[in-house]
Amino acid sequence: MWLPILAALLVVFPEDADTTEAPSVRTGSQVELQPRSLFGTLEQSLRGAVRVHYENAVTAIRGGKFRRALPYLREARALCYRQMQDGPQPRPSSLRQMIRIAYVEEEVNELAAVEDLLLRPLDRAEDRQALLQARAILLHNMFLAVRSFGGQSASPLLQRATNAYEAALAEPSRSLTHLQIGYAALLAEQGERRQARALFNRLGESDLQPEGMDLAVAYYFTALGDPARALARLADASRREGWSRGGPARDGVSSRHQAYRMHEFDRLRDHPRFRELVSEPEERALGLSTLPPIVDPPQRTFSVAP
Repeated sequence: MWLPILAALLVVFPEDADTTEAPSVRTGSQVELQPRSLFGTLEQSLRGAVRVHYENAVTAIRGGKFRRALPYLREARALCYRQMQDGPQPRPSSLRQMIRIAYVEEEVNELAAVEDLLLRPLDRAEDRQALLQARAILLHNMFLAVRSFGGQSASPLLQRATNAYEAALAEPSRSLTHLQIGYAALLAEQGERRQARALFNRLGESDLQPEGMDLAVAYYFTALGDPARALARLADASRREGWSRGGPARDGVSSRHQAYRMHEFDRLRDHPRFRELVSEPEERALGLSTLPPIVDPPQRTFSVAP
């Protein structure tokens, strides 16, 4: 989404060489002893060396060391490709995993570049506004990536995303619709539903109807806990020209493929309607067999924190 901006502004910087320790994460008065992915995510069946590299990347992302995460993501993606060619992992599983890992790598790469550029003087106010908006949305995506994989919320990352949205919204700009929807969704993720609805309701019908808002609006309803309205918006999107065909405005990526690889819809992946609209047609287009039957998701293990 932000590639045209970065293509114009991007400067290559050395990678962050700091190391990051994996923190223990508490949720209220409970600790999740066996964190697992959300059920049905593309990375759910990661194992072996691929999983180790991806876990290391997620640990770095959780700690805000985005450049530190990139070598792990590249190695995990390369191993997925090797498994897809040579086994022993079934090709469909390896391709699903590679799509998700490549997506996270792309988002992390963009975020690292955006944060570097924001440290430098910029000639135009419009460039700074665009970068602030990109940072907020990309940090939001990193929060979702960590939560989808570990099943736990990363509070410092969530706070960074919240602060980034507030900073971006404070800047004068003529184009804030996508940002407002994203911030409303993040508020909903935090349980602040009244605030989320108030922010979302400031937008008019003309703001919400364009094709470019389809996935953002569908995700807002997902975050709000309203899967019926989320799926209804995805159904509306499926009737648009860009649903199954990419274009220059979407960096050549179709809306359906974007929905398939995004973390925003991980909570919908085991819903039959999402499978019908997104997963099954996208996997057919990728040359994969149909998804396996849905089974009950695994139970999580919790205990009271000491």
